[in-house]
Formats: sequence, C-alpha cells, structure tokens
Amino acid sequence: MTSTTETPQPVTTSPGLEPLRAKRGWVIALGIVYIIAGLIALGSVVMATIVTVFVVGIMMLIAGVAEVFHACAYGWLSASRGECRGSGSSCRA
Repeated sequence: MTSTTETPQPVTTSPGLEPLRAKRGWVIALGIVYIIAGLIALGSVVMATIVTVFVVGIMMLIAGVAEVFHACAYGWLSASRGECRGSGSSCRA
C-alpha cells in the first residue's frame, strides 16, 4: 500500500467578497451591536414589542404615501375626482 499525501488547496472565494473582507472589522462590530440589542430586547419583551409595532407602522405609512404619490404621478389616481383608473376600468374610491 502506498499512501499519498496531498497538500490542501486554498479555498477560492468569489471576487465579489473582497470589499466585504476589507471592512471585516465593521461587520464584526455590527454583529456585536446586534447581539447586544437582541439581549436587551429579550430583557424587555414588552418594550421591544412596542418599538417593533411603532417601526412597522411608520414603514407602512411611508409605503402608503409613496404608493399614493406613485399613483398620482402616473395618472392612475385622480385625487380631485376621487376615482382610480386601473386596468381600463374606473372605480369610486
């Protein structure tokens, strides 16, 4: 029996990961901040729930305003007449 010893080949990574590797310290720091925030959230579940509902509510308001703005900008909603035009039909809002 002969034993063959092969030298391990280095792992090749995607060249797209190089910018991320250059900022490795920031990624680790962000991970530590997330762990600390998670532990604080576990310590105060009620406050974490209130903050989460508040943030989700704000994001929904922003999305709604953006959606109405988009509809007005592309002529799908005529705010003065209160009707929306989509798919060739009109409906009263």
